[in-house]
Amino acid sequence: MAMGTDPIGRLRAARDQQVEARRQLAEALAAPYKGGHTENMRGAFLEVQATIEAIDRAIADEQHLPQSRT
Repeated sequence: MAMGTDPIGRLRAARDQQVEARRQLAEALAAPYKGGHTENMRGAFLEVQATIEAIDRAIADEQHLPQSRT
């Protein structure tokens, strides 16, 4: 099945992108403290992590659904 029609494949690709974003944000958080910037990076990190966890839940849900009728 092509990735364009595979919901789990699309979710995994989205997750991979978010993991890369999280890694970049972790690098920024590990840098020396910069007032304001560090707090912004922390908030962005938390948002990305929540997105990854939501994608993981969506993948688990898709694995329990019957195959699409399309």
